Order: sequence, then C-alpha cells, then structure tokens
Amino acid sequence: QNNSDDEPVRIVDLGVRIFDTAEIPKTGESLAGPRRAARTTRRRLRRRKHRLDRIKWLFENQGLINIDDFLKRYNMAGLPDVYQLRYEALDRKLTDEELAQVLLHIAKHRGFRSTRKAETAAKENGAVLKATDENQKRMQEKGYRTVGEMIYLDEAFRTGCSWSEKGYILTPRNKAENYQHTMLRAMLVEEVKEIFSSQRRLGNEKATEELEEKYGIRVLPVQADISAGADNEALAESVAKQAMDAFGRIDVLINNAQASASGVTLEDHTTEQFDLAIYSGLYATFHYMKACYPYLKETKGSVINFASGAGLFGNYGQCAYAAAKEGIRGLTRVAATEWGPDGINVNIVCPLAWTAQLENFEKAYPEAFKANVKMPPMGHYGDVEKEIGRVCVQLASPDFKFMTGETITLEGGLGQRP
Repeated sequence: QNNSDDEPVRIVDLGVRIFDTAEIPKTGESLAGPRRAARTTRRRLRRRKHRLDRIKWLFENQGLINIDDFLKRYNMAGLPDVYQLRYEALDRKLTDEELAQVLLHIAKHRGFRSTRKAETAAKENGAVLKATDENQKRMQEKGYRTVGEMIYLDEAFRTGCSWSEKGYILTPRNKAENYQHTMLRAMLVEEVKEIFSSQRRLGNEKATEELEEKYGIRVLPVQADISAGADNEALAESVAKQAMDAFGRIDVLINNAQASASGVTLEDHTTEQFDLAIYSGLYATFHYMKACYPYLKETKGSVINFASGAGLFGNYGQCAYAAAKEGIRGLTRVAATEWGPDGINVNIVCPLAWTAQLENFEKAYPEAFKANVKMPPMGHYGDVEKEIGRVCVQLASPDFKFMTGETITLEGGLGQRP
C-alpha cells in the first residue's frame, strides 16, 4: 500500500499463487509452443538474411558486382538457370554476375550438417541422413564432379513437363516429408572449391583466393600442446603469430581443451598425472592468453576459458583436473580486472555435454563416472554445438561486452549455486 506521496509503506498481501499448467487440453502441448516456434523461425530467417547481406557486401567490396545493379537483375524474370551455371562453371569462364549468382545460390542452400549421433534415432533426421548418404553414393558412382553438375545432369532431379522444350524441368527442392534431394554441407563446400579452382584455371581474374577465403570459412590446424619440459612460451607465441599471418587479426581466444587422469583418486595420483592436468590446462591457458593479449588489445576482443563443475563442486577422482580448472577461474578473474581497460572481456564457461571423451571416461572409470556425472534436470546432456558453442558465440559478441570475470554454468540445471 502507498501513502499520499505515492510511496510504498506496507505490504497488504503476500502469498503464493498456483495456476494450472498453460496447455492445450486435447493435446497437452504448451500454449507457448507456437510462440517459441515462431520466434525460432524469425531468428533463423534473420540470421540467414544477415549472412546473405554480408556475402553481397563481400562481392561488392571485391569488385565482383554493384549490389543495386545486381539485385535489380537478380529479381527479374528470365534469370539464367543457376544449376546450368553451376555445371558450366567447371568448364566455362563465368561473367562477374554469373559467378555472384552461383555463389549466392550455394550460400542460400548450404546443405545439411549432422551434429549429433542421436539424430539417426529421430524419424525425420534419420530420413535426412539416409537421403544424404544416397546422394553421396550417386555422385561417387556416376563420377559427377560437383553437386551442381549432378543436379543438372542426373534424371533423379528431373520431372517430366510437357511445356518445357527439354521435356522436363529440374526439381531439386524437397517436398513435405521427402528429403531425397538433401545434400551434405561438406559436398557443397567441395563444390565451391572446385568452382573457384576451375574459374582461376579458365582465367577468371575475379575468382581470387582472397574472395574464396572470405566467402568460405578457413581453418588453420596447428598441433601445439603445452607440456612439462617444453618451451611453452615460444610455442604459444608461434601459434598466435601463425593465426595473425593467416587471418590478420585475433578477435576471440577460447581455451577449452586439456588432458587429465580423471578417475584416479587423490591418494593414488602421481606427480606426472598432476603435471599433465596443470600444464595442459592452467599453463596452456596462461601462455595462450599472454601470447594473444597484444592482438586482442588491438581488436578489443574476448577471451572465453573453460572450467568445470569438477572444481566448483569437488568431484570424486578429479583432483588434478579440478585444481587446473579452479586455477583457470582465478586467472580469468584477474585478467578481467587487468584487461578491462583495454576493452577485453574475459569469462568462464563450465559445460556439461555428451562427447566422445566423456563416453571414454565412462568406460575407463565407471565408478568415478557414476559418482560425478548425473542426468541434468533438463533431461539431457548438452549439445556441443547448439547448447555450448552458441553460448560462446554470444559471449564473444558485442551484446555481452559489459560482462567480464563471470562463471557461466551450462549444465542443464546441475550447476546451481548461491
């Protein structure tokens, strides 16, 4: 209740209200389900639009097209058949606009990428995986060089049509509950490589290696483990320099991999086993943070370090692993304080996701696994890409720039703490 000055003076009523579950009576489905589905669709479409806009800007910056002129032509009737262009791109030099049309089309329809073994158990995803396997087999058996060539030439992607001069039309799109035309994303990645290679061979000066790198995703694999007795500082600096040479900048550093003798009790732990966890975890994080700091300072970048519930909650049989992870948490908080003025935010993620390594842990140390790994309240273990990786992407985005020094537990409800 408020007084005459509209200031709260006392509580009139206090209690707990209990409501029936908001659901559709006939089906038991949540009333919020359609809203969540619509929100997911909006987000997906927004991400897709942003991705395609970035690609158009890339084409313009590389001198391939003028966006306004290209879109005016792109939205007109009578545009050349894009699958014919994808086929011809292997043996004929394309015009600038033709090359842009082909690359934009592949970016729009970028294929299916499987991320979980569990997908094979789901009816819909099982059908998708079966279709991609069949298309991959068809391409190999018939010797097609690319997906585009296969779709343009193979009868499996044709439908008879009386009004077409050829007597058929290409029907590469799927119908409801029919996934026979689904392609793996990896197959399309290979097609892009083949198109760029062919266009350069045919003398297309616009099909540069720079455009290919910026259009696709380049990965620089480097084996550089931090270990006892090695020149670890020089090793980390070398990796950072290689990344700078390859990409020209470092925006995000994620320290997530380490080894340990998890499952061995404190009493039975050897010094060598303890060193394994400390060097591959704590020292590795320390050295790579130091090596990347000058470059992160330039970009006002982000650091995301992985810790663990093993350290937060003192898991059985994980003394060295827990010590390393808690050391990483302390290091992270200090870096957040010291590097904040440089515009670098540093945070910690404690994940619980089902991985091959966790599966190996269960087989090797069933007692420790049973003591430590519980089913989260959410009813499933985290998905590495969707429920862990995407959080890291958000933590590295401008939206979370003001957050630093924090520990985020992604354990489906198991990581609750005061």
